[in-house]
Amino acid sequence: MIEKKHEQSEQPDYYKSNGLSPMDAFEKGLLSKEEFIGFIKGNVIKYSVRAGKKDDAVKDIGKAIDYLGWLKKVMGQ
Repeated sequence: MIEKKHEQSEQPDYYKSNGLSPMDAFEKGLLSKEEFIGFIKGNVIKYSVRAGKKDDAVKDIGKAIDYLGWLKKVMGQ
């Protein structure tokens, strides 16, 4: 299971309504490895580019860092 490293990017409980968070479902095979990597890369770009434009910049940077950690883990598998 993928660990979240930044407190500000904790997912609300409604993301786990079926027992799995979306990230856990993706990791367990809902997406192929290549699709999952693409999804993660897209989110790294999204949160990096929007940093400070929608939410607090530090919060967005934290989310980008979380996704980079997930990318590192998935690519190392």
